[in-house]
Amino acid sequence: MRVYEVVLEFLSIPHDKRADTEMPKLITLSHEFLRSFCRNNRENQGRLHMYVSTDNENAKEGSLAVETVEEVSTLIGIFRHNPTLVSDSGRL
Repeated sequence: MRVYEVVLEFLSIPHDKRADTEMPKLITLSHEFLRSFCRNNRENQGRLHMYVSTDNENAKEGSLAVETVEEVSTLIGIFRHNPTLVSDSGRL
């Protein structure tokens, strides 16, 4: 399994948002990793874009749902400065 896939699986783990004080920090670090993984790297952007889910109700485990500001920021990182990926995603 590739490291970005492990991070995406981790982001799918359910947790108690009120009681778990460490999980939000780990989620933030996970998103920072994914954004760094994509920064100025079109190949990695292409790898991650395959996991983006805009259908949050039916999103598969290990996909990147886009519900929070953190997730939107990661989504932007996936497509940033990659016009080919942006134009190809319009055909999905």
